[in-house]
Amino acid sequence: MRATQGLSADVRFVPPLFSQVCQQRGNTGRQESELVKNMDTVANFLIRIKNSSLAGKQNLAVPFSKFNHQMAIILEKEGFLEKTSLVEEKGRKKLVLALTKKDKKISKIEVRRISKPGRRVYAKASDLKRLRGSWITVVSTPEGLFNAKEALNQNLGGEIICKIAKI
Repeated sequence: MRATQGLSADVRFVPPLFSQVCQQRGNTGRQESELVKNMDTVANFLIRIKNSSLAGKQNLAVPFSKFNHQMAIILEKEGFLEKTSLVEEKGRKKLVLALTKKDKKISKIEVRRISKPGRRVYAKASDLKRLRGSWITVVSTPEGLFNAKEALNQNLGGEIICKIAKI
């Protein structure tokens, strides 16, 4: 015969516990505007430009950094930006970027991030010849940021940051 079902003699019965009144939880920071700082500043810069162009907004502000400033200069040379200006508000520097207009409409910009924090992509100067086309490729070299054509002219290789094109 089988034994009757139930709890083993080794397991004690635990009564359900009622919730007790306790102190209210402190400030969680939910009302804060920025809880987590964006660690990938390159992607942050690129996606802000793309989102601004798709939303049809001509002006946008990005946090100032040497990288963002060099990237803005390259985009201005290539015709993606009309002008860039440095503004200081409340002790913090910002880059104010103005996207180019074509027939009274903001030109749409497509961005593809090549080198990512989890997977870096490098190219020698000889490999940059294959990166031609309608996309502008931005390369980070020991001398600074260049588009692929300028890096090839100076015989510099480096990390391929992104590709940018007008749609």
